Amino acid sequence: MLFFLTGISTKMTNKSPYVKVGWKEWGSLPDLDIERIHIKIDTGAKTSAIHCVKHERFDRRGKHWVRFWTAPDQDDDALQVCEAPLVDRRSVKSSGGHATDRLVVTSQLSLGNQTWPIEITLADRSEMRFRMLLGREAMEHIAVYPHEAHIQGKIIT
Repeated sequence: MLFFLTGISTKMTNKSPYVKVGWKEWGSLPDLDIERIHIKIDTGAKTSAIHCVKHERFDRRGKHWVRFWTAPDQDDDALQVCEAPLVDRRSVKSSGGHATDRLVVTSQLSLGNQTWPIEITLADRSEMRFRMLLGREAMEHIAVYPHEAHIQGKIIT
């Protein structure tokens, strides 16, 4: 089964602009200096999210920024500090209907041989299996094969 998330239903070719991904993949967020993160591809979620232990807002050159602490490796609780311009603050509703306010940042996402900018909300994902969730708004450049996993391989650092 093949799902195209951009409304295009033609079969992919070798010249396709889409990255073929499974339901989970390894990727990186170069703008946040995150070299490797395990990502759950979630076509049911609208927004993307990254694990955030704590955050603080600050100003840099007249712009609003956020510094946040994350543990991008699910098997290691070592914290990494990331900084990014603060793009927005929005309410995100869970599948259970519970709404939470979240800060929003942007970063380049690298998956396979493609890199593109995405918006990411900061959320406590400590109880979740994946430190990052990729939602529909960030899936412009991918084709999801939900019965497969790690199509793009594992990023070794």
